[in-house]
This record gives sequence, structure tokens and C-alpha cells, in this order.
Amino acid sequence: MARKKKQSDPAISNTTTTTTTTTTSKSTSSSKAPISTVIPDFLFLASVSATSSENSQLLLNTGITDVLSVGKSPLFRQDGITYHRLSLQDNQWASILAVADEACKIIESVKSLKGKVLVHCFAGISRSPSIIAAYLMKSEGMTLRQSLEALIRARDQVKPNTGFLRQLFDMEKELLGNKGIPSIPSFKRLIGYGSNDTLEQLLQDPSIREDDESRNTLERALFGSWLESIRLAQASSK
Repeated sequence: MARKKKQSDPAISNTTTTTTTTTTSKSTSSSKAPISTVIPDFLFLASVSATSSENSQLLLNTGITDVLSVGKSPLFRQDGITYHRLSLQDNQWASILAVADEACKIIESVKSLKGKVLVHCFAGISRSPSIIAAYLMKSEGMTLRQSLEALIRARDQVKPNTGFLRQLFDMEKELLGNKGIPSIPSFKRLIGYGSNDTLEQLLQDPSIREDDESRNTLERALFGSWLESIRLAQASSK
């Protein structure tokens, strides 16, 4: 348990923002970056590679005014773009709550100025999608499923770690009450079909609820199956 306590501190105290003022260029870039659109003309998701010097012109051409780095510093700081950084480890014991609150303030500030913000972590798979999911729930009124659908539609690799998903479920319940999904959700309610209730029954077993390792293994299976169902639904709708 001591290990949990040590790793759960997101240490957001070293958040930094750097602003530059050089005029944005309009020339095209021959390089391609994995910039995915979550909300058109406003909110974008990427891996850290999108912040390389090779991709700086692409950011400018996309109209990015702000870059929010989550747990991974940008590879290059382009004049004309404002940079923000929040610390967050990609492990299931790390708390995203304080980081999400600060990120929502930054994203809302960009929105109020009619800017465009790119959110990235290292791979654009777990940390930055989790932060964007929190924003979509808090500021856009989405359910967790709706936010994950939007993220997976934008970037198929999205897969928040189990601990982040657990916190997002709890966040949804706090925001939406009975309209949200319970903290320990019914598998059938989560995906709308299937016969894997055994997972849910096991999660409710008192001995498993008290065994962190067993619970984490089952939660990974439950959440992994749920994310896969969203991915399959997205694929079939194309």
C-alpha cells in the first residue's frame, strides 16, 4: 500500500506556461504529424512527435495557438504558440483529478479567446486522452462513453489505463449522478450486449474487492472489453 501512496501524487506544482509572439506563417509543410481532431477548429489530440521542429509548420498551418503537454515536455517550442505543461505519470495509481481541473481551466481559457489547443502526452494513448475525456465531461456535458467515442473516433489508439478509467467513471458519477454509469458498472449496461456478467459478479465478491491485484486484473479485463466494444461500434458505423 505504501507504493500506492508514493505514486499517486501528480505533482502539478511544476506546471509552466511559455508565451511567444512571432507572427504565424501560412506556408505548407511536407511532413505529416499525427494530429487528431476531437472538436473541429478547437481541440486536438496527438503524441509528442507532433511537437517536433519538423512538424512546427503543420501546427501553425492548423492554426494551433496553444499546446498543452501532459507529463511530457514538447520537443520544440515554436514562436507564435503558447505552451503549458502539467505533470502526470502514466500508471494506474496516479491521480488525474487535480491535473484534470487545471487542464480544464487552460482549455477553457483557450476557448474563450477563440484559440485552438493541441493536447499531447508521450504516445497520445492514455494520459492526454484521459485529460480530454475529463474536459468533455466537465465542460461539454458528455457522458464518459460519449467522450471516449469522440476520442476513439479521432484517434483509434486511445486506451486510458485502468486507474484513469476508474477515476473517470467516478468523475462521471459525481457529475451526472444517476444519469452516469455506476462506479462498478454492469458489463451489459456498459456495452449493451454480451454475456460476460461473470466479470461483474467477481468484482462484487468481497474477497476480490479486498485483493488489489485480483481486482486490478479483472478491471483491466472489464474496461478492456468495454473499450474494444466502443472501437468495434465505431468501425461498424464507418
